[in-house]
Amino acid sequence: MNKKRLEEITSSVGILLSGDRHVLLRRKHYEWLIEQVERVQELEEAIADYAYEIGKRKRALNKINEQNKRYREALEEIMRTETVTTALADGQVAYTISGHIARKALEGEGNA
Repeated sequence: MNKKRLEEITSSVGILLSGDRHVLLRRKHYEWLIEQVERVQELEEAIADYAYEIGKRKRALNKINEQNKRYREALEEIMRTETVTTALADGQVAYTISGHIARKALEGEGNA
């Protein structure tokens, strides 16, 4: 909204006191105010649409985050249970193939 235009309108409004209060406006001011009301309605609808979409995306993101958490926990469990031995030299760890795959997947998390 144009603040200067709004100030111009408020300073030029005339009020008739004949029973009910009536406001006199220049036609151009009246039309501009109607346009502003329509614009506000359109923006409010757009905001509501965006809020709905944001909510949908947040719910989808939460679902994906929960799924990732379950996958991470499963990979950690596979890695723990598929560790063959830690009795190798220099703190090396031997894994089964599935343990190795789980370890590689978990190491890849930090790179993404």
